[in-house]
Formats: sequence, structure tokens, C-alpha cells
Amino acid sequence: MQYSPNNLIFYVGMVDSGTVEMVRDFGHEREIQIRRAQKRCLSTTLRKLIQLFLLMWCRRVTQIGAITALLSTFVAIQAFGQVGTSTLRGRVSDPRGHIISGAQLLLYIGNRPEVRSTAVSDHLGQFEFTHLAPASNYRLQVTHSGYASIEAAGIPLRAGETRQLQITLDTRRALTNAVTEVTTAGVGQQVRTLPVRGQASGTLETLTPGAGATGGTFGSFPINGSRAQ
Repeated sequence: MQYSPNNLIFYVGMVDSGTVEMVRDFGHEREIQIRRAQKRCLSTTLRKLIQLFLLMWCRRVTQIGAITALLSTFVAIQAFGQVGTSTLRGRVSDPRGHIISGAQLLLYIGNRPEVRSTAVSDHLGQFEFTHLAPASNYRLQVTHSGYASIEAAGIPLRAGETRQLQITLDTRRALTNAVTEVTTAGVGQQVRTLPVRGQASGTLETLTPGAGATGGTFGSFPINGSRAQ
């Protein structure tokens, strides 16, 4: 009969008691070794799972930190851009105060031929140019079908400033000069009137109370009783 681990007890009658005890001890020790190996395997598996979890968590935290840093940088850049740039907005109407929508507005810097920005007056006659670099010589052209075009030069814009314009287009006559009176939004600081060149018709006036055409000599309009310089 051949030997196998399953029939060790079969040999009890054929061997002495010392041999039987030795076989039993060997089986018990083997079982202990197997259990220890299983525990080590389980411990290794748990350790690897914990390491994997910590690695994924650290990567997630790093990604969140990077996204937060990027968002903070973007917000800072946007805030800096809003502080460092200027805005020019206003309203286009006719001499009776009726809004004019669809007016084409072209913004230049000085005598440069390239257009800095464009806008179209909306259904309320309003327009807006944003993110403009500070300059002292912006030039604005306003045109609309059925109205004589108007051009104003030397419009100043400081960093972080919002300037309001009231544009009046007229079809009745063509003037060689018109007056632009501009105020700084929220400050009310008046600046010198700006010349309008070309076949201009109409005025560019402030949005402050009392500003408007009230008569005067040809080519200029007094504002609040003072004559444009």
C-alpha cells in the first residue's frame, strides 16, 4: 500500500506510539504554517489596499488644490483687468429724445486707421465698449441710415473709469462742428468739450441733469448755463 497524507492513521497499528505522535505534531504544525501564511497574505492585501486608497486620496487632494489655485489666479486676473481697463457706454437718440437702435459705432485711438472696437445700439438705443486700455484720445464715429454721421475725437479714458455719453443724431441739417461733453461715472468731473470732425450732425452730451442743447451760437451748446470751451 502506498503512503499518502490521507491514510496516515491507517498505519497506527503498524507503528509505535512515538511515530503516531510525531505524525500528529507534523500535521498540526503544517496547519499552523498555513494559517500564518493566510494571515500574512490578508495583511499584505489590506496594506496594499490602504496604500492604494491613500495614493488616490493624495492625487485627488492635489487635483483639487491645483484647480483651486487656477481659479484663484483666474479671479485675480479678472479683477486686475477690471481695475486696469476702462468702459465707454451711452445712448443714441434723435433731437426729440426718441431712441435710435441699430446705430453703428466705431471706436478708434487717435488717428490710427484700425478700428479698436465696434458696437451697435440695442433696442433701447444703448451701447457699450468694455475692456478698453486707458488713453486720452479715443475717437468715436456713429452712423445710421437716414441720419448724418457724427464723429468725436479726443475722448479721454482713465484706468478703471466708466464714461457715459449721450449721442444725438439729427437729419435736419449738417453741422461742421458739434460739442461733446463727458463726465466720469460716479464722479461727475467735467472735462473740456471735444471737437467733432467731418460731416457731423448732432451733439454728444452728458447724462448729468441740466445738460443739453439750449441754444447759443452756431456750433456750440451751453451746458447748465456755461458755454463750451
